[in-house]
Amino acid sequence: HPTATHINIAGETEIQQENNDNASEDPTYFTVEGNDKYWQPLLEDDGKGYFSRQEHVTPHIGFHAKHKLRDPSLNSLSLPDPQYDYYLESLLVIDRLKNSAKDTSRWDKISFYDKKFLVRLLIQEAMKQQFQDTYTFEDELLFNHGIGAAEYDSILHAWRHKVEHDLVRPTTVIQKYWGSAIQNGNVTLQTFNGDRKMPKVQTIHARDFQAFARVMPHSEYPSGSSCICQSYYEYVDAFTQNTFNGQLLKEMQWGYGGIDFGCDDRSVLDPSRADFLGCKQGGFVVENMAALSEECGESRLWGGMHFTKSVDAGRDLCKGLGTMGWEYVTKIRNGSDLGSTNIRGVGERPQCSTDTARPTPSPSMAKIIPSMTNSPISSGSGAGSDSTRPNDKDSPSGSEVNMIDSSTTKRTKETGALVLATILGLFVGILAASVVFIFVHKRNNNINGPTSSDGGRNITNSDHTSNQTKQESFRENNV
Repeated sequence: HPTATHINIAGETEIQQENNDNASEDPTYFTVEGNDKYWQPLLEDDGKGYFSRQEHVTPHIGFHAKHKLRDPSLNSLSLPDPQYDYYLESLLVIDRLKNSAKDTSRWDKISFYDKKFLVRLLIQEAMKQQFQDTYTFEDELLFNHGIGAAEYDSILHAWRHKVEHDLVRPTTVIQKYWGSAIQNGNVTLQTFNGDRKMPKVQTIHARDFQAFARVMPHSEYPSGSSCICQSYYEYVDAFTQNTFNGQLLKEMQWGYGGIDFGCDDRSVLDPSRADFLGCKQGGFVVENMAALSEECGESRLWGGMHFTKSVDAGRDLCKGLGTMGWEYVTKIRNGSDLGSTNIRGVGERPQCSTDTARPTPSPSMAKIIPSMTNSPISSGSGAGSDSTRPNDKDSPSGSEVNMIDSSTTKRTKETGALVLATILGLFVGILAASVVFIFVHKRNNNINGPTSSDGGRNITNSDHTSNQTKQESFRENNV
């Protein structure tokens, strides 16, 4: 082995290369440069013999999708090129997965944080549990609207930079560049065995390396998960502090005995469901939103889906979006107490209004009247507030009535023209039907009319009777 090389990246535990089971005698075999640094689609399978090649998901959204809170193109932060040393970074990925295969507490968290709909579910249900005495239905609507806006913009920001940097995933680097090394034909690794149902440390070929969770079909840098969870963290803390007298959301329990989304009901019969939901080991407790953001980002490293710098870059990129989400819903609320609200199980349900007063003018009228100079509506006296239509006598200005009358006259003319056209159409239809009837009747008489001879042959009574019968039958058929 070469002289000892000490690696300490972003607070990671030091690794001594000379004592690392996975260190190479010649790291130059694993150089990744040029076009090899760009994202490459992975080959995936469903475990049943079906294989497919990835395509980068929605690469356009960071550039063309409409934002809600902050334009990604105007973000003052420009993420620098991480300038990875892919050999050293790959050693870290392999070592993290080795530790994750032995640490059962990570298994649930890697799976849970991989699915943001579960993270949102935990947050939203914990909100209702912790603040149930004061958290109203209207509060919940605003909360979900704001956190959704922050989440959406986080994805736009992350995707824009993912496409701009377009960097390769750890799985590709280890499978392709370590796996094709000429040393001993193929490099072997002591790490996670690749079996997500029965994880353990095992010696595998580099070409068979797998991350702990599915590697999503988009480029590596920055981490979208750390970006999104940073926004969750900022938004939830701002919302609870300002809504519930400085309190923070805390002690969120996921899994058995807590918020589980079906773990208790189904995982005993179907263990794969518990693995999917992140409660195979019983679940875990998240101390607060700061801890949630931290674990969410770190889980991407534990699972081997990212290199080190990607996680902090995602957090830096999305700073401020959660706060902007809170400001957004505050603007929507506009200082309102939301009227008569109801807290589940507390007090009486709010009563529906019994006010049957005449509604305000229609939108079209509201556009016409305020545009008129000296209008009573624009000066504050609504024309639609009275139960009867205003006339020239009780209206401060005749211009309003003139415009209404002009509109009424126009509508009357249009209605009259429509009625006239309908009558004319009916007349033409009746005339056409009459002409057809006369033509058919005359034609029948010419063909089957009574005669006294048939080619010089005298017609007998029986022939005449038969002819009449045929004629009547023919007329009946025509009718």
